[in-house]
Amino acid sequence: MANVRFLAVARVADKTIVATHATNGDSKIMEEKTKMVLRSDRVADQRRLTINDKAVGTLHYECDSATLYLGTLSLRRVAMYR
Repeated sequence: MANVRFLAVARVADKTIVATHATNGDSKIMEEKTKMVLRSDRVADQRRLTINDKAVGTLHYECDSATLYLGTLSLRRVAMYR
C-alpha cells in the first residue's frame, strides 16, 4: 500500500509550479525539490523518471510538452509471510 505524501503540477515552458498538495509538514522542502527538477535541462529528455533523494525519499515525475507532474509516496510495509 502507498499513501501520497506530496503532489505538484508545474508548467514546463516557464518552469512555474501551479499547484501543490502536501499531506504533512514537509511542503517547503518538497517545493524546493520540485524546483530543482524543473531547473534541470534533462526534463525534456526524460519524460518519466524516478529520483532517489536522501532528504525526501523517492520522487516520481512524468511530463509532457506542457506539464510536469511530480509526486512522492509513503510506502507502508506489509508483512506478507508470518
